[in-house]
Amino acid sequence: MTRRFRRLAPWLTATTFLLAPGCGGSSTSPGSGTQTLFVDAQVNFAGGNGALRVQVERASRPVTDAVVAVTSNLGGATLSGNSEGIYTGTAAGWGDHYTLAVSSGPDHLQGTIEAPPPAPILAPDPTVAFDPHAAANGLVVLRWGGERADTVQLHSKDFEWGPMADPGQLSVAASIFVDTSQDVRVARENSTVLAGGILGSRLSADISTTTELLVVNPFHN
Repeated sequence: MTRRFRRLAPWLTATTFLLAPGCGGSSTSPGSGTQTLFVDAQVNFAGGNGALRVQVERASRPVTDAVVAVTSNLGGATLSGNSEGIYTGTAAGWGDHYTLAVSSGPDHLQGTIEAPPPAPILAPDPTVAFDPHAAANGLVVLRWGGERADTVQLHSKDFEWGPMADPGQLSVAASIFVDTSQDVRVARENSTVLAGGILGSRLSADISTTTELLVVNPFHN
C-alpha cells in the first residue's frame, strides 16, 4: 500500500539543489536487442531479496511464451509468466547489479541496472536524541549514506519530498519532528532505458531504507 503525504517543498533550502545528482552507477547499461519487444522491468527490494516483475509485449499484445531471466552478482532467477505477459520471481539477497535477458522466438533484448544501496540516515545521529528547537535557522540537515542514486524520495510523518535527483542530504524544517521517536524513510531508484526494446522499454531497481530518529522536545502537531 502506498501512503500519501503532504508536500512541504517551501521548507527546503535553495542550496540543497546545488549538490550533484547520482548517475545510476558504472554497471548500468541500456544493452541491446532486436527492438521488437516492449519490456518494463522492475527490481524492488522486499524482505531482504529482490522482487522481480517484468512486463513483455509485442505489437501491444502480451507475450506469454517469453524466457525471462535476471542475474546478479549473487545468483540468478528464471521468472514465470501469466496470460497477461507479466513475469515474476525472486532473486536472493540484494545484488550490486541486475542483468535482464528476455527472448521470444527471434525477438530478444538484454540490459543491466546497478542496484542502489541502502540509505540509512547518518545525520542527525540516530543513536543520539536531538532537539529540533535547537536547529540553526530552524532547519535540520538530513544526510543519508550510500552512493547516490538517480532519484530519491524522503518521507517522515506528513512530510514528503521527491522524487528528485539524489543530493545525498536535505535541509528540512525542524517543525516536521513531532514525535519522540520518528521514522525517516529514504526511497532510492536507478533506472535505464532498454535500447534493445521498443520506445518506452525500461529497467529499474529501487530500495527503501527506514531509520528511526530520537527526538527530545519535539514540536506539537
